[in-house]
Amino acid sequence: MAPPPNAGAAQTPPRAAEPCRALLRGLEAAGLAEAAAGQKNRSSGCWAALLVGEERSSSAARPECQKGRQLAALLVGARTQLAAKSPSCGAQSQLLARLLAADLPAVLLAALDGIGFEERKAAAGLVEDVLTAGLRHGVSARQQVCCYLRGQPQVADLLLCGCRSGELAFLCGQLLSACAGDAAVAELLLEGGAPMRLVSTARAPCCFEVASTALAALQELLLGGAEASAAYLLENFREFFLVYHDLLQCSDYATKRQALSVLSRVLLSPGFGGVMARYGSSARSLKLQMTLLLHPTTMVKVGAFHIFKIFVANPHQAPAVQEILFKNREGLARLLRSMRELCEASDKELREDLVAVAAGLLGMRRPEGRTPHARDLRQHCQPMRAGPGGAHQEWSDLFVATPASRESESLALSEAVAFVGVH
Repeated sequence: MAPPPNAGAAQTPPRAAEPCRALLRGLEAAGLAEAAAGQKNRSSGCWAALLVGEERSSSAARPECQKGRQLAALLVGARTQLAAKSPSCGAQSQLLARLLAADLPAVLLAALDGIGFEERKAAAGLVEDVLTAGLRHGVSARQQVCCYLRGQPQVADLLLCGCRSGELAFLCGQLLSACAGDAAVAELLLEGGAPMRLVSTARAPCCFEVASTALAALQELLLGGAEASAAYLLENFREFFLVYHDLLQCSDYATKRQALSVLSRVLLSPGFGGVMARYGSSARSLKLQMTLLLHPTTMVKVGAFHIFKIFVANPHQAPAVQEILFKNREGLARLLRSMRELCEASDKELREDLVAVAAGLLGMRRPEGRTPHARDLRQHCQPMRAGPGGAHQEWSDLFVATPASRESESLALSEAVAFVGVH
């Protein structure tokens, strides 16, 4: 049987060809492709031939690496046009409008997984320039970008899905962090549930780079627009912190440590006073941080301490929180003193904080008011034990719960979960 025509000819991998064609169509739709390459006299058919390896002449097919360089050049040229300072604000606005009308950010993001490294960097850079145009070109550009994102929610979805990919996580995380720099864009990402999805990405079974990138993007997103972020956390307090607390209890040391750092930065940042007060009134949150204070590594203990001190310094402690701290004041003070000995002498501020919080604990007075019901004690004062070989096997000052059946323990747990949002 005769071989099919062109059986021996080199074939362009579909994975590379299709994204290239999609990118070309997007650039042409925005009116950038020809100008970007300085070839205004070429037809769209010639542009497609360039990308699939066909020449106008009968020469051999263009090598794949050369086609990649050509595509990267197109994208870099498009970035240059977008960044160029125009004497007319209207011209810049029209250029941005053409890019958004062609749905170029979505086209570029969808193609990232199928193009080479250099083209990928250039495409991500162009997406960043478009989505953060409001930071450079003012209110009009910001309104255009926000209107586009509201009408094209798949853009945020593509970014968040990219954060789950080992190959794309770094670039997509950088893009999210850059978008967080514009408070209006960050607010749209918050409305779309980006924080919950980033936490879910970090706690899913994945490589360290993916989890680290997701947490870094989460921090930038929450701190980028403090007012909108604080409102989001207060509105979704229970759901967000249930998921985040699961992340704090993961087995990966690096992820646990970074998650503690992000949480402390957010709670202690200006503009998050309401979130900090509500978190500091949660007995469930206090129990988790006390458990983390028993962690065998110093840095996790220190990370938990920066959050734990919020509960001690709160001038309006919830009754359940006050009971736990008072009953554990001596054991906690001993632990903080032992942590002080482990801290480096150069970290003067941390050592002073440890001393001050320990003194605050020992100076606590017995809570006034009603005696907590036995059910409350089961919910908030169960003995907490460290792992095998831990320095503290249990908090001796905690109330000891009465024996309970498995059904009662399940009920107490569900009630404790519901208690998260109580002031």
